Amino acid sequence: MFSLPKLLTLALIILVVWYGFKWISRVNRLRAEQARPVGRRAPGAAAPGKGSRAEEMEKCRVCGVYVAPASAAACGRPDCPF
Repeated sequence: MFSLPKLLTLALIILVVWYGFKWISRVNRLRAEQARPVGRRAPGAAAPGKGSRAEEMEKCRVCGVYVAPASAAACGRPDCPF
């Protein structure tokens, strides 16, 4: 019923199937990494050269738009404070 050659053959088949699935999984993962767009960043990652510093926004007293005071530009209105 159970002989050593049969058990060894069964173990060999199980190992081949196991490593086959691992190889297919690795190939699929590598393909997915290569298909990823080049310019994308990981979620939550800071933009290159910007750092991860948060900046408080201030409401413009003239037009009501929220702007970052350090990088604000005039909106074109003659009474714009920025």
